[in-house]
Amino acid sequence: MLEHTGVLFTYLIALKDDETDRISVSGINSLQCLLKDFPLRIAELKEEAEWTNPEDILEIYCIFGANPQTKAFMDQIRKVQNLVYNNILTNKDFDYQAFILQNLAEQEKKKCFSEHVAWIITYHTFCFERLYALQQFQFTQADDMLEVCCLGLGLEYEDNRCLWMQSAVEIWMEREAPRLYGRQVTINSYWLNDLKGRRIIGVLPENDGDGYFLLVEGGKKVRLAAGSAAYRNEQIGVRDINIFSINDLNIIENNPIYSYGIYFQPYEIFEDWQKVFQYAIAVLDVEWTPDTLQKVYELFLDFMKNQICEFVETPAILEKEIFFKTFLKTINKKREYLCCKEDAIGRSVIIGLQKSQSYQRFAGRQQEVFIQKTENLNGSPPK
Repeated sequence: MLEHTGVLFTYLIALKDDETDRISVSGINSLQCLLKDFPLRIAELKEEAEWTNPEDILEIYCIFGANPQTKAFMDQIRKVQNLVYNNILTNKDFDYQAFILQNLAEQEKKKCFSEHVAWIITYHTFCFERLYALQQFQFTQADDMLEVCCLGLGLEYEDNRCLWMQSAVEIWMEREAPRLYGRQVTINSYWLNDLKGRRIIGVLPENDGDGYFLLVEGGKKVRLAAGSAAYRNEQIGVRDINIFSINDLNIIENNPIYSYGIYFQPYEIFEDWQKVFQYAIAVLDVEWTPDTLQKVYELFLDFMKNQICEFVETPAILEKEIFFKTFLKTINKKREYLCCKEDAIGRSVIIGLQKSQSYQRFAGRQQEVFIQKTENLNGSPPK
């Protein structure tokens, strides 16, 4: 089963200029790229830098999360690399490259996030022209909540090279502002990606009189006086315009606080995951009913509690039967859209699905777990 879903895994490649002391940093991360695509995307980034002196290329893997999540990842990386080293030392005929490639190919079936990350790093440590040394360093934010464990790929342990690597990570962190949002790590570019393709409708004053915000297509709010965290998927509501918006009604229909008495925080993260959950079960070849949907949804809520969001419990005020009848209509609309009936859902939802692709690697696999557990409860799969 998937674990440590809230952790952010990042590969950074930095080019340093010894004459100007400048560093340019680019990279990929697990919010924008499926793990199975990491080796190909890394190769593309390295190809772009092929004319650079190898000594001026810095490669760093970063694990962003809360301890003990980051500790679990680092332990898994050491475990995998020790396995390879021990086989090399004890078996002179051991083909370590074939062994690593075989294990890397099998990770999609195992569905263990930390183990997959470990084999990706091991592949780049062992399977190229040189055998790299992993240079470890870490950062902890001022509030001690977010921990960043870094592994730089170096030819040898050099103090100067390690300092360059630390500077590269700091540059990326300043730009992306990684932070724990609930139990999940988010970054600026992830949130801002949601605004691609949306039209600006107008400019409205904040309800507290402190500044203005942009109203963007889909009812999205972009605060104009909130610095680097100006956008985090907020939606316009009754507090902004003194009337109930479509978003307010959607929250009442889809927020489990009303039917389950569970208040998830931050709600923006929960809402993103729930939309992907709806998409994932819409594409399954299952004829859902309110009863079968309820059992799978409750497993989803357990997942959100344990891996993604903080929550508090409150009295429920809405019957679950009503909740799931509405929920089922939402799923059926998504199915109609997937069957090429584009008018079944709004354009804003279609744009939102583009951003949600980063979660689909988790949501799609997690459904297999939910379905399996439901089969165990019923003795047969839901139809």
